[in-house]
Amino acid sequence: MTLDELKQSYPGLYVECIALGVNRERERILTTLPASGNSARERFALECVRDGSAMTETAKARYLVMTMEAARKDNASA
Repeated sequence: MTLDELKQSYPGLYVECIALGVNRERERILTTLPASGNSARERFALECVRDGSAMTETAKARYLVMTMEAARKDNASA
């Protein structure tokens, strides 16, 4: 049975399997990440992974702003 056939024939099982895979991957990633971040950018990334937030355009923009702020601070102190 292909994935598409599973999705067509058993949509509930398909959704359950995807959710299981997503949760297991999140747990795997969280075990390799530090418990807390040192910067606002790291804390934001950890928070997104923990709660399963989608990488929306808003999240990307927020992360980019944090990256730019960190670079500006680094350049100012150099």
